[in-house]
Amino acid sequence: MQEVKSLGLKEAEMVVDAAIKANKESEDAPGTEGYPMGIAVVDACGNLLCFKRMDGAFALACRVSIAKAQSAIELLRDTWEQRKISDSRDIDGYKLNIKGYEFASVNHTEIPGGCVIKMSDGSVVGAIGTSGRSPSGDEKIAKAGVKAFEQSEFFQA
Repeated sequence: MQEVKSLGLKEAEMVVDAAIKANKESEDAPGTEGYPMGIAVVDACGNLLCFKRMDGAFALACRVSIAKAQSAIELLRDTWEQRKISDSRDIDGYKLNIKGYEFASVNHTEIPGGCVIKMSDGSVVGAIGTSGRSPSGDEKIAKAGVKAFEQSEFFQA
């Protein structure tokens, strides 16, 4: 029998709140509220645990942030890492124009901003997805959420 570790609501809320805080405190943030973003955290199976849509975030930020988190957990890697892998893939000298997993689901994305969340032993327990800034800005905020988890009491559990 296999045992799966996974985030719970308490951990997910802490990660989302840390990401919102990082967005508001970012040097490039407009004003004191930061960029309006959607921030989602999924559990180890890709199910939504926590989502917050900041005031003013565009509607698509909701679906995109969830898709980024689900993509990261289902591929067991950050979305920017998957982008690098897909961009470098070719067969017999021909560059592939499609991503292999795009046939499985329309909810996957390789846009930066989806990051896996791991325990201290390396086991993947969830993922965060962010949307509302530039791709690199989304990635920065998602990584801030992951870092907060790694600095919490939950990381060693």
